[in-house]
Amino acid sequence: TKTEASVQPIAYTPTVSATPSVAPQAAQPIPAVAGFRFSGDLRFRMDTAIRGASAAAPGLQNVRGRYRFRFNADRDVSPDLSFHAQLSTGAVNNGITFDQDFAGGVTRQPFFISEAWVDFHPQPNLSIRGGRVEEIYADNSRFLWDDDVRFNGFNER
Repeated sequence: TKTEASVQPIAYTPTVSATPSVAPQAAQPIPAVAGFRFSGDLRFRMDTAIRGASAAAPGLQNVRGRYRFRFNADRDVSPDLSFHAQLSTGAVNNGITFDQDFAGGVTRQPFFISEAWVDFHPQPNLSIRGGRVEEIYADNSRFLWDDDVRFNGFNER
């Protein structure tokens, strides 16, 4: 008689490697110092503008490195009152960007108070801010103002 060989599926058992896995970690709360929460960001970028000469315009070759540094401090003064401040780099003569270039050699770069406000929120659906506040129409689609523009005044959200 003929015997038929049975085909069995191969079982795969993964082995544990010696290297630890790099799994995404849950967001950690921002540590507070004397009730203040600190945060910020640092961004480097390279801007390049290159254009050949034509009868209408001369040629252009502009390559520059730029950076932006922002440092935030937040504090809840009471359950319905909070404070926010932001220090940021930026050019003195350009109010629509926080980017600073590396031009100027050994010149010290300016650092400004770009935001500082008090937020009064007595109810979940009511918030009143006053000070140097972020641009409330910063969707970059319907309005004139860029999201780096800051206004002095009050707003209700």
